[in-house]
Amino acid sequence: MAKGERYAAVSPGARRTHSRWALDSGLAEGEPIEAHLAALLARLEPKRDQIRQVAQHFPVQIGVAQYFHEVNPQFTIEPDMLRRYADLGLPIYFDQYCLGSDEGS
Repeated sequence: MAKGERYAAVSPGARRTHSRWALDSGLAEGEPIEAHLAALLARLEPKRDQIRQVAQHFPVQIGVAQYFHEVNPQFTIEPDMLRRYADLGLPIYFDQYCLGSDEGS
């Protein structure tokens, strides 16, 4: 996604103020968050050195957006996975949205 690109159909004049690079897990959206995190980790770990090099020049992070239809969603990240993500040195930000039963994701 490049600086200057449009990013919101509801606001055609809105433009990105900076460029960014994104990598997804490669899984379908409906898969459990734990599966997405495991698949993403498998894609990131072989690139550990490159991630560290990029992080010397640019902000790096993992962003997770989740959309739920239940009131109190839960998920678990096992200790081994937490250690492996910590070893990459990447912060993980979670945005969680509880949608009503009539709202789509």
